[in-house]
Amino acid sequence: MLVALLVFTGLTFPSGGFQLAGLAHLKGPTQDCAPHGPGGSPPAALETLTPNSFLAQGTPTFIVGTAGDDRADRQIRAQARFMRDLLFPEAEIVDDTAFDPRDGPAAWPAHPVVYGGAHVNRLIAALAEDLPFSVEAGRLRLGGHEVRGQGAALLAAIPAREPAAASGATGGAAVGATGGTSEDIAGASPSWPAFLLYAGTGTPGVVDINGISHGRDAYLVADTWGPLAAGGWHREANGRLHAVERISYRRIPWREHRRGLFGRDAAGETTGWAATIGVLWPEMIPARADEGAVTDTVLGALEHVVRRLAITNPAPVGVHIHPDQRSKLSLTTVGGDGHALAGLGAVHVLDFPAGKDGPLDSLLRHEGTHALVAQAWGPAGSPAWGEGLAVWVAGAYGGRPLADWRGSGAGQPPPSLVEFLGRGFFDLPERESYPLAGALVAAVVEELGLEVLREHLYGASGRDLERACRAAGTTLATLEAAWRRTRGD
Repeated sequence: MLVALLVFTGLTFPSGGFQLAGLAHLKGPTQDCAPHGPGGSPPAALETLTPNSFLAQGTPTFIVGTAGDDRADRQIRAQARFMRDLLFPEAEIVDDTAFDPRDGPAAWPAHPVVYGGAHVNRLIAALAEDLPFSVEAGRLRLGGHEVRGQGAALLAAIPAREPAAASGATGGAAVGATGGTSEDIAGASPSWPAFLLYAGTGTPGVVDINGISHGRDAYLVADTWGPLAAGGWHREANGRLHAVERISYRRIPWREHRRGLFGRDAAGETTGWAATIGVLWPEMIPARADEGAVTDTVLGALEHVVRRLAITNPAPVGVHIHPDQRSKLSLTTVGGDGHALAGLGAVHVLDFPAGKDGPLDSLLRHEGTHALVAQAWGPAGSPAWGEGLAVWVAGAYGGRPLADWRGSGAGQPPPSLVEFLGRGFFDLPERESYPLAGALVAAVVEELGLEVLREHLYGASGRDLERACRAAGTTLATLEAAWRRTRGD
């Protein structure tokens, strides 16, 4: 399971459009909240803006970072495009250089949703000294939390900050012309409209970030185990925002076995690139004699993914082995046999029996695909591509080989390919949507090849599938016919 399918808390996918739930409690600009404010007491009056309430206000405008390298910029735009095509087809996507933040809130586009931390987004870099948090390469700071490394993320609704009464200099060149640091806007009134921010400490740090379940709290800090802390904002007398934590999630010590995972080219030869793979157990559970065998199974499953997809430069992955469902749910807030926090390089699975082609091997081929592909290929253009690729790489779904699912639908004709790459994927039960998606990937690889899938189709949504087919040297009709043959209609 790719957690990226969760998107926003309270968000559903009916055929008539999305809905946002849980907003009835909102009233007025602030609400009393039990957590203590700055200094410890009395309870702080918190801003009521949350991701859910923000998205209920109107069609968002996605602002994508362009301060990273070409790969990072492409992946940030791809993540924004994924969300637009899935939920907000009328939304626009603009660069972080499209306006000058020194011109104040009026210069911003309507309902802005910003992707990227200060290391990859010039807009966030320009506001960094005045924001109530810091997200940069390798470090996230908010309130009493400081998380180091590549596996942390912040998902937050930032309330508006109005211009100061005595404004400094305004106007001037756009952010891109100056590099967009706080020094460049010295003397200007630090103000902005309400906006959403999705940012991580990796580069680019936003791949599959919307998959972290969120929406009801103003901010959520996440790490490789899932939610770490959540809360709201208290506005001080000088207008600055202060984080007030509502809940922090427990963390436990883990012991780790490490191995190296080599990249593979299309011929199956090693590329000389090796990533560190960590296999982790809760330290409170006594070490077992078979931990070496489990580690071998993990590495073997990930090597299968790398070979199958010709991943030349795999990224580090941490695989967490949970003793049972209760432990996994309590530590990650996600149930099920396994899931991937793909953009954070983390996989969480139950302690299934080890061994080649066994249940742990099969589960890790699926979840490992999500984790490795997120870094190597970037975001999928549709959940159908992401889950389909994982099913195809694993060669099975639900313990049955993919070939056994041919013709096993419920008797209803599947949606068109364009529909399936959109909300049609969610309209089907998982036992139908996942094998259908696996059949789609199999059809593309058999008819057009893995390189065409990677370079042209994997990032395509239903909205731009025809264009992607032309770039791939085929047509939508040809691809749909191949899909029908592969799924055994």
